[in-house]
This record gives sequence, structure tokens and C-alpha cells, in this order.
Amino acid sequence: MATKQREGPRLYKRGRIWWVSYYDAAGYRRQRSTRCTDRRAAAAVAAELERLATDPTYAASQEVTVKDAVASFVAERRTRGAADATLRYYAGKLGHALRIFGETSPLATIDPKAVDSYTEQRLEEGASRHTVGKERSAIRWTLAVARRRGEYARDPAAVVPPGWRHDYEPVKRRLTPEQADLLLRQLAPGRRAHVAFILATGASLGPSCRARREDVDVKVGTILVRGSKTEARWRTLPILPMTRGFVDLVLEHGGEDQLFNPWSSTNANRDLHRACTKAKVPRVSPNDLRRSITHWLIEDGTDPTLVALFLGHTSTAMIMRVYGRVQGQRLGRAMCRSTVTPVRQDLRAAGADGGATRAKTLKGGGSR
Repeated sequence: MATKQREGPRLYKRGRIWWVSYYDAAGYRRQRSTRCTDRRAAAAVAAELERLATDPTYAASQEVTVKDAVASFVAERRTRGAADATLRYYAGKLGHALRIFGETSPLATIDPKAVDSYTEQRLEEGASRHTVGKERSAIRWTLAVARRRGEYARDPAAVVPPGWRHDYEPVKRRLTPEQADLLLRQLAPGRRAHVAFILATGASLGPSCRARREDVDVKVGTILVRGSKTEARWRTLPILPMTRGFVDLVLEHGGEDQLFNPWSSTNANRDLHRACTKAKVPRVSPNDLRRSITHWLIEDGTDPTLVALFLGHTSTAMIMRVYGRVQGQRLGRAMCRSTVTPVRQDLRAAGADGGATRAKTLKGGGSR
């Protein structure tokens, strides 16, 4: 026996106002005022009321705010074991989403049009395409978590399509060993030791601030970096001949227990810029110091795989992307030192007549 199909929302008037009669998810009939005198507007309200009543996910997306969704995403990443630095990164990238979309706006308001508008605004504000691309990815991941929780009805990949072209160009700013020496001379003893530690280990600013004197074992020839972003960032490194002088500075000017005083990113950039100006070297950040030791290792002929391990990377992808040109130049110098003699050089070395005859033979025109 055929089941009777449930009818859709039905509009009717009470005085000048249109009312709607519709069924909820449990099958009960509901009656609500649309508060509209225009029938077309009342029909749109009726469709929205019915969808809210019959689609739990859509209804949840109207109740969950953008701020709620961001909080849920960060909490989910924390549960999965993301490091504090990673959580701060996500919070920073999603801060603009909260500002532009509105913290208290329903999550359902984030649709393709809203994302396009967000992207245009961020580019107009001067954000680079690379930065906007990272923000878009964070928004898409936030929507994906909300959808899994039944709080967002749309497909996140359709709302924020992947494959954003960001034209990223890795930063290649760095110091030479001579410039690093000039910079160190312009820093106070404590900061000099801190910068020397980064140059000796390629550590990021956060892990370097956690360094302790016990982490430096001169007898064994190792130094511990207390990284936390990934498992590979917590690593024990060898004290190399090129870094031994930096390690000596660390031990000479570092603290007895905790090697260095706290140094925020803002203050570190400020102090380094001032010291660079006095030293008359390019202005650098803590990350540029990390790039400097990386460049020195690559130029010295260290295998990229070993350099990646030294920095705490899980692959050589970033090493090759940033320093591939150095590798190419080194390869060129090595090939130029080759002792193999090309055939064409022999041809040029031959006498004029003999050379011409041999060249003609190679072209297939001489006697056999």
C-alpha cells in the first residue's frame, strides 16, 4: 500500500499577516507566523522554518556561531596532540575569520560567497596570497570539523576549494659567518649566547628559550634541542667544528641552570634589528639565523638528508625548495672539475684539414 506523501508548508492568512503550517522532524504539525504581508517573502520564511524543523544539521549550523566552531576546531587539534605553537598558529590564522565573518554570526552564514568576500577583503588589506592561502585552509579545516560534529551542512571543500594559488617564494635572507660574528659583537652577553645557540643548532626561538646548561655535553660532543612542534624537533645534535665557537659562547655567557632569559618574538626581532643596524649587516630575525646555519651546512657539502635531520624536518622538501639553487651551483662547480675529455675538444685539437675530414665523416659525408 502506497504511503501518503507528507505535504509541504502551507501558507494562509490571518488578517494581513501570512502564517505557515508545516510538519517538524517528529511528524507534528506546527503553525507559525511569518510576520510578512507579502506572499513571496512569506514563502521564503516558510521554507526556512520547515528546513530548520526537518534538517537537524542545518538547524545546528544556525545555532553554532563562528566563534564556537573555531573553539571546537582548536580543541580537536589539541586532542589530537598538536603542540602549543601549532595551536597558536591556528588561532592566529583564524583570528581574521572571527573578525570578518563575525564571532557571533551563525556558522551557516559561511558560504562560497562569504569566503570570496573574505578573500577579497584580506587581499585589499595587504595580506600576501601565501598568508591568505593558509587562512583559507584553516577555515576549511574548521568547517570540516563542524560538519563531522553535525553542525555544518555544506561541503567544506566546495565552500573553500583547495588548490589556492599562493605563489609562495621561500625567504632566503641569511647571514654569512663573517656577518654573524659582527652581529654577535653588538649584542649584550646574554643575548649573544642566545643567538650563538640558534646559530649552533638551527633551533627556533621557542625551543632555544627552553635550553638548559645540562643540554650541552662538551665531553660527548652533543647538544640537545627541546623542540616540541613535532616529534622530530626534539633532537640531539653533534657539536660540529663550524659550530664549536658558538657553543663556547653559549657556555661562557649562558645561565647556570636555564641558559637564557625569556625572549618574545617581538622583542627578539626588535633587539636583532637594532644590533644588525649597529653591525652594518642585513636585518635578520631568529628564523633567518636558523636559515644561516642551514645555508652554511649546505655550502659545506652536507647531504640535504642530514641537514633536514639537523633542523628537525621530517623530509628534505623544504631544504631543496629553499636551498636547491645552492645545490645546483655546487653541482656545477664539481662538474667543471671533471677530468673527462669531450670528443669535440679532440676534434678542435686536430689539425685544420684532419679536423675537417673527421667532422665530415661524423656527419656521414666522408669515405668509409
